Amino acid sequence: VLVPLSPAFSHGSSAEEFFLPVLTLGLWIVLRAMQKKRPLTDRQGLILGLCAAAALWTKYTFCGLFAGLALAVILWYALDGMARHLPRLIAFFLLGLAALSVLVAAWFYCRGALPDLWQAYFVNNLSQYAHNIRSGAYDPPLKNLLNNLTWSLPGALGLLWLLATGKQHAREAMACLLGAVCLFVFTYLNGRRYPYYALVLSVFAPLGLAAVCAGIRRLLPAQAGRRALAAA
Repeated sequence: VLVPLSPAFSHGSSAEEFFLPVLTLGLWIVLRAMQKKRPLTDRQGLILGLCAAAALWTKYTFCGLFAGLALAVILWYALDGMARHLPRLIAFFLLGLAALSVLVAAWFYCRGALPDLWQAYFVNNLSQYAHNIRSGAYDPPLKNLLNNLTWSLPGALGLLWLLATGKQHAREAMACLLGAVCLFVFTYLNGRRYPYYALVLSVFAPLGLAAVCAGIRRLLPAQAGRRALAAA
């Protein structure tokens, strides 16, 4: 409800709108593993690779979240003495990335459109969108977030809550912070700030709802808190 009511939901059928479930899935997989304090499984690594490939072939900017999550996972494994599991995880991630990429390339190859794919999606996209950076015409993106307080405020609240809980959610806070920063940078690096660009950052809004639920459980007696959450 909060997301469609925001100005970033400026029109239907945007890539940002359709891709929110994929971004949410990637974020949820990593946070769930961190919460359980268990390494990511082969299947989860494969799914994350598929999600990252979908991001790559939908819109480059979406890769920001997966870049941030990848950094967070590497740091998590290093800090928790699980570095020996990284090579296998990376292998399954790359397998998922390659599998979907091969399917996309095969589809264009069968239609004799590989040169068009290269020209339109890579050459034209990268050269045209880089024009604003070269010319120095950069529009500050902060206005995008301030215009979408219905979900940017809960997202910021959730990040602050994770940071404030210290050791309890240190790994999750690191993943969300790196994911949010990288997604923000990737989204606005080209110098443009169309209203719908900010929509992908609404993936962090549920963190605010989690913070509210955690606050209710602390303020109310245990039994009353459970009843309130059940009613909600």
